[in-house]
Amino acid sequence: MKIKIAVMMCAALGVPGVIFGQHHAPPATPTAEQSITGDWVIHFQAGHESVSGSLHLQADGERLAGTVETGHTGPGTVENGKWSKQKLEATLVFKKHESVVLEGELKSNGTLAGNYTTEGRTETWQAERKSATARAGAKDEGRR
Repeated sequence: MKIKIAVMMCAALGVPGVIFGQHHAPPATPTAEQSITGDWVIHFQAGHESVSGSLHLQADGERLAGTVETGHTGPGTVENGKWSKQKLEATLVFKKHESVVLEGELKSNGTLAGNYTTEGRTETWQAERKSATARAGAKDEGRR
């Protein structure tokens, strides 16, 4: 009798764990509603080198605007930008560098990546969101 009670107690206590323990949230995947608005660190692959810089994007529906700056190009603006179905298209316009045509998409890991064309060649680029820590560090450096 004690064995039956023990077995029933184990079963009663174990069933909720089996039922509730197997619920897993679906993996995070970008949706059309996810915004790419914000600050990014962008990396342009140029031959065997990588040129990094800052990218600020502002999405308003399908319209995409913003600013960009690297040590190679100097400051520029995001023009003719389009953001639709997790894909972006834009032209980066600079005063001291040829324009850069940017095409890419929001990846499932939260990064942006794609191809860019400038100066007669096409290469790859990728970007990740600036972390709160990186932004705080940049603000602290600006105060010195």
